[in-house]
Amino acid sequence: MADRFAVEIAWMPGRDKALDERVAPNTYCKASIYIGTRPVNTGCLYTPRTKFRPDGLTKTLECASFTADIVDSHIDPAIHKGEWQLSTLYDISRDICSQHEGLKSGIGQIFYRPENAANLRKLNERFDVVQHELTQTGADFLTRLAFQRGALITNDRYGQLLITMGARTGAPVATLGEEDIRAYLQNPSRGSAASEGWEAEWDGRERFGTYAVYGQSGSPEADGGETIQSVATDKNASAGRRNNIIVTDSDAGGASLTAAWHRNQKLVKAMTIPFPVIGFYAPGGDLWNPNDFITALAPSLDILTSTRFLVRQIDYEHTAASQTGTLYLVPPEVYTGDVPKEPWSGRWK
Repeated sequence: MADRFAVEIAWMPGRDKALDERVAPNTYCKASIYIGTRPVNTGCLYTPRTKFRPDGLTKTLECASFTADIVDSHIDPAIHKGEWQLSTLYDISRDICSQHEGLKSGIGQIFYRPENAANLRKLNERFDVVQHELTQTGADFLTRLAFQRGALITNDRYGQLLITMGARTGAPVATLGEEDIRAYLQNPSRGSAASEGWEAEWDGRERFGTYAVYGQSGSPEADGGETIQSVATDKNASAGRRNNIIVTDSDAGGASLTAAWHRNQKLVKAMTIPFPVIGFYAPGGDLWNPNDFITALAPSLDILTSTRFLVRQIDYEHTAASQTGTLYLVPPEVYTGDVPKEPWSGRWK
């Protein structure tokens, strides 16, 4: 929900007093990063880090989008007295953001990107009654509600809150393969960094065979408890690996989606494939973007057939010698609530 960016600068105290004021600890000054003329992220400077080196001082400025305050902060219980009735996800998001309006974080706008009319109708469905826990962050609360609408909560390039849904259709912007990995590793401008190599891993412990949604009590036998409301399964994990999810009575109508989305949230972590590329731009000339589709074929990543992926995240790295990126690829279904197709299904048969 809060993208981060960092930049390292040469620094000499007193040489530029205006700069010194901005990059001092706890200034929370506004920061933006651009590639060419296009903004990539906007937010605040949260962590300045001074490094002492034989040839002088540097500062690493670690920044995050304005939505970092929602990720870090608990919700003020005075907002709606902690309870919303007949409210949409947008209504509740607006109220959560109002806690931060006027602060240096500058959260001020919420954007819908529903992709199509059917998604918009889903996003506009009202919750009967929802309550937040006193020690629950705004991000955790909104993510919980978004699960029940099949939505994603993130930030846009201006650091504002974005409510969106995973893309279902679209033409691939690129086809990637082993030659792209080799070009990345052999890129002479990477210098000593090339010798460090590059790696990818998949954590099977993030996957469970059964995801079960229960009522608030969490126990069907308990007084006032409810029987199981919904189950989602992952046939590629042992059925004995179980993940139980508790939802409030007011969330029961979204139980089916909640089970599927908890499953797919785990699959996002377990099935993300990092793919290195040279440069910041797709072959068509536009920057790599989240929600882009790409096609990949790379046996070294256990992708043995040409497979369609969605770009979940992009890491850009700019140095004096090179510009490189890492695309984090997932099966598109992880963001639609459907059962994802395994990129490596039938491998090595």
